[in-house]
Amino acid sequence: MTPINKGSIITYATMVGATSPITASFPNYWNNCLASINTGNDHPTLVWESNPNFSATNYIIYRQFGSGVFQIIDTNGPNTFTWTDQSININSTPIGAIEVNYYVLATNNQGSSQTNTLSFEPLNAGTVPVTPANFTLTTSSGNHPYLSWTLNPEPDVTSNSSNGYVLEKRTGSTFSPHNWGSWSVIPLSGTTNHYEDILITVNSSDQHKMAEYRLRAYDNVYYSDYTNSLDISYGFVAEKTKGNSTNNKNLTTYDLLQNFPNPFNPTTQLSFSIPNPSFTQLKVYDVFGREITTLVNEFLQEGIYNYEFNGKKLASGVYFYTLTAGNYSETKKMVLTK
Repeated sequence: MTPINKGSIITYATMVGATSPITASFPNYWNNCLASINTGNDHPTLVWESNPNFSATNYIIYRQFGSGVFQIIDTNGPNTFTWTDQSININSTPIGAIEVNYYVLATNNQGSSQTNTLSFEPLNAGTVPVTPANFTLTTSSGNHPYLSWTLNPEPDVTSNSSNGYVLEKRTGSTFSPHNWGSWSVIPLSGTTNHYEDILITVNSSDQHKMAEYRLRAYDNVYYSDYTNSLDISYGFVAEKTKGNSTNNKNLTTYDLLQNFPNPFNPTTQLSFSIPNPSFTQLKVYDVFGREITTLVNEFLQEGIYNYEFNGKKLASGVYFYTLTAGNYSETKKMVLTK
């Protein structure tokens, strides 16, 4: 067997003494054709061969830090089968992970084919903070987004009084495309395990907005991976006032009445009757089917109910309101004229 010199780039064909790939001896050839070597500069170099059963137009290189998300970091042409990660030094810990994982995706206009995943752990690993656990998003009693997480076990994170945690936030539209703004950074103490975003009020007068949050830990040297991002919608809710409800044991059918007045400006009455105790929803939609507000979302006893809908913050136009109770559902149209 021919000796292999340190730093040499070799192929699997070379390893088996052939001048071209021998696929017969590698039944899972493409799933086992990614290797990492050190070419002498202490950066990991990925090496692969072409898939004999797949004519690739590009090779996309993916990288993952720790348990984070695989991200595209570069693309090779169809005839380039090596790639060196200049941002990673084999003898030091990369920012954001202890373990580094790679794979290559061969693509063409008909599909894609993926190599195996290659992993390695730098020599000095062990100092990077773990990703904050149990990252959750709820609504506070003040109707603001409320984020919480479990404190990290590393003393160098919890002792960081200024930015042991870095919370990032961006806002956009609930419609597609979201038109996200840029991420803003909120530094937090390493002893903090929650954050209430008082700048956003859920069910506020802002229309159809969305806020997204992500979190990572910091120990004054390294950042952890980001948590999964969490988002919450906050949008227009019409002012509503429950008028009266009348218990009536003689009701036999569900009924959604036409709003009155109609057309209206800016208020109108929405009335309905339910003959049996039912979980009931009354929602308002625009002409595109987008939900504007939920007026009722609770279990109601049998009776007649009246709600006032106030559209003073809405534009003139046609709107729809839908009653759902038990197996009953009905929609009616109303017109706001200003």
